[in-house]
Amino acid sequence: MKRAHAVLWLALAACRSPEPGTGPHVVDREYARPAGALWSAAVQSVREEGRGLRSASYDRDGGTLEGDALRVSVKPAREARGRVSIRVGPDEEARARRLHDRIAEILEAGGRP
Repeated sequence: MKRAHAVLWLALAACRSPEPGTGPHVVDREYARPAGALWSAAVQSVREEGRGLRSASYDRDGGTLEGDALRVSVKPAREARGRVSIRVGPDEEARARRLHDRIAEILEAGGRP
């Protein structure tokens, strides 16, 4: 009976395909900038990419951008610090890293605290 349960669980696990943007397709970075500055830089970097921005919402708790096989979340981490999490489709980790690099460039060019 225990073996049958184990086989059933393994079969069910094999049937589930991972949700796009989970696991190794998520690239997180923490920045020494407040979430508001990160939000502006994230919006600009996604727009510059030109692959389509479907929705964007931001409030005091952070924000989310959604685009073509992309989800960018901006959250305050601590005082004057924030975290950006970029979820992309399979085999697009380089895209997430490019977006993070562009966010860092925008922040540096803007000289925001």
